[in-house]
Amino acid sequence: MPYETYMGTFKNENDHNLQRKFGYKYRALKGIYPDAYKLPETEVSKAIDVFFDGDANEDVTTMTDRVRNYTTAKEPEWKAKYFGETPKPKPQESYSSMTIKMPSSFAQNGGNETKLKAYFDGENFNVTDGKKLYGSFRAMSGNAQYQNKQATNVPNKGPIPEGNWLLKYSDIEDFTMPYDNNSKFLNSWGRRRIKLTPLMSEEDRFYRDGFYLHGSYNGRGSAGCIDLGLEMPGFSRIIDAYGDDIPVEVKYKKEYW
Repeated sequence: MPYETYMGTFKNENDHNLQRKFGYKYRALKGIYPDAYKLPETEVSKAIDVFFDGDANEDVTTMTDRVRNYTTAKEPEWKAKYFGETPKPKPQESYSSMTIKMPSSFAQNGGNETKLKAYFDGENFNVTDGKKLYGSFRAMSGNAQYQNKQATNVPNKGPIPEGNWLLKYSDIEDFTMPYDNNSKFLNSWGRRRIKLTPLMSEEDRFYRDGFYLHGSYNGRGSAGCIDLGLEMPGFSRIIDAYGDDIPVEVKYKKEYW
C-alpha cells in the first residue's frame, strides 16, 4: 500500500525512511535495483558503498555495472532472508525498467518511421512513440530546496519550466578527453549532456534558458537542468539508436516531489 508523506508517495514506510537517510544515493540504487525498498538499512548501506569501490574517475557505465552485478549476486540471499520468497531467475535489465530497442528497431524501409517524444514529470523521464514506452528513467530538476512547481520561475535554483523543449541530436556533447576527468565536473555533469532548446516564448519560460539533459555521479539535482544521474547511459542508448531530435514535454504531476 503506498505510503504518503509531504515528500511524495513511497512504496512503504521503509522506502520513505531510506530516502531520508541516504537521499540521492538511495535513488540511484533504486534506479538499478527497484526492490531496494524491501531491504533493511544495513543492506542498503552496503549496496550504496559498492558505487564508490572503484576509481573516482571511472565512467558511469562501469560504476553502474558493478552495482548491478553486486545486487544480482546478492538477490537470492535477499529474497530468502527479507522478501519471503524463493528466487526465480529473471533477465538482467539495463539502466531502466523498460527494454531499450537497438538501432535496427528504428530503421524501417530505409528510414526512421518511429517518432519518439519524451515526457518529464519532475520524477521520471519517459520516452515513447505514443504507443510503446521505450524507456523510463528516474530524473530530477532544481536544487534540493526548490524541487517544486512553484519554483519554476526562480533563476539558477528552480526546476525547468513547464512547456515544450527539444533535444537536438546534433547538440550531444560527450566528455571523453583526459581533461574531462575532473571528479567535480563528472559528479555534476556525468559523461554526456544534450542542450534543451526551448519551443515556447521567453515569457512562458520566465526568461530562463541554458538547460541541458545530463547525467551525474552525485544525483543531487541541478539549477534547472534535467538530471538523469546514473541512468543517463540508458537514455543515450535510445537517442544514439534513434539518431534524430526528440521533443520533450515538461508537465509536473504534483506540486512537490
